[in-house]
Amino acid sequence: MIANWLIAPVQPWDAVICTSKAVRDAVDTVIEAQTAYLEARLGPVRPSLPQLPVIPLGVDCDAYVPMPPLRAGWRQRLGIADQDVAVLFLGRLSFHGKAHPVPMYRGLQQALARNVLPAGARLHLIQAGWFANDAIERAFRDGAAAHCPDVVCHFLDGRQADVRSGIWQAADIYTSLSDNLQETFGLSPIEGMAAGLPVVVSDWDGYRDTVRDGIDGFRVPTLMPPAPYGMELADRYDLEIDDYDHYIGFSSQLIAVDTGAAAASYAALIGDPELRRHMGAAAAVQARAVFDWRVVVAQTQELWADLADRRRLLREVAPLPDRKPTTVALAHLPRPDPFLVFAGYTSAMLRPDSVVSLIPGTTPDDVEARLKSPIADFAMRILPDLGDMTAAVRHLAAAGRLQAAELAELVAPGRSERLYRGLVWMAKMDLVRITPPATEAKAKPAR
Repeated sequence: MIANWLIAPVQPWDAVICTSKAVRDAVDTVIEAQTAYLEARLGPVRPSLPQLPVIPLGVDCDAYVPMPPLRAGWRQRLGIADQDVAVLFLGRLSFHGKAHPVPMYRGLQQALARNVLPAGARLHLIQAGWFANDAIERAFRDGAAAHCPDVVCHFLDGRQADVRSGIWQAADIYTSLSDNLQETFGLSPIEGMAAGLPVVVSDWDGYRDTVRDGIDGFRVPTLMPPAPYGMELADRYDLEIDDYDHYIGFSSQLIAVDTGAAAASYAALIGDPELRRHMGAAAAVQARAVFDWRVVVAQTQELWADLADRRRLLREVAPLPDRKPTTVALAHLPRPDPFLVFAGYTSAMLRPDSVVSLIPGTTPDDVEARLKSPIADFAMRILPDLGDMTAAVRHLAAAGRLQAAELAELVAPGRSERLYRGLVWMAKMDLVRITPPATEAKAKPAR
């Protein structure tokens, strides 16, 4: 879709919001490659591209303000003592579509081995999320037992409202070591920052914009192979050998998060309560100043105003020479109107002056029965409203016959297009009869 912007009817007053600089870089890469391809085939091109502002997602910072009574309740519920340290991850628990847990598990185990906790204190890992199936859940639980056996692991259902809104209160550190292509911004670290938690995240995608390394927490280095070592993955996906889940899953297996660096970051925060407080306070201030919805919505409103000015002041790029239906339909190549492409298949076309009359005996109840039958109800989303079709039946019963366009506008003024084309469905269901215009019928020689 992004590549097709170069030939799509995009105007200077169109915009696509990129939620991070990393996403903007990805879009620019696609556009540059497609421009080079088109110029090699067709010569110089003058693309009209949409505006590509970088506007982040936002959070309601007020919803994450620390509440000591709620913190005490959650920690008691999970058996987390005052001297214990709790690390939280919240999100989909998916090793192929979100974040592989091994760097997190091993990083925490290695941090614990540095004896950074007071005597008798324990390190807890809270994973609040959801599994796609039982096999993935077993893989996570077995992986935790194998790679961080000395960490107390809790698995909570992050879909439950009380968990989703309250589990932040139990934690001392938030972490997310994402390694997946589907992650473009990453909202949960912002939620952790709004909750006043220092964060340990991978140096990946939108996390690179949101977490200030050494200020709000730490960003852990990542590594992946260069192009063209991913062409096999791209080809398998393009040829539908792999579905999207496998494409992103295979790609993520070739993206590494530095376990040693993760361990060092965890150890620094686990062993220093004052550092946790200092970074958590900085993170909360940053979340409110940059990522609160009041700030983000204001940026979006500024974009709308700018686009409105561009639309008012600038000329349309490559305007259609006319607004005839055929011209408009062709503007949507390579996915044009099917009734244009396949016009040669049919015997005749519905015309505005085609004559519509009722099949004798048709009632409004017949329309409802046909529409709601199992052989037609699958298409209800593209068919006219039942009320419009029954109204058309009543008008035809009173008038005898009407021209198609006249009937559609009479029944549904201002929204007549769906009823107009839907008259063909009514003919298909033997509710109405559609015949050529009266002038054509009279011109035909008698047999």
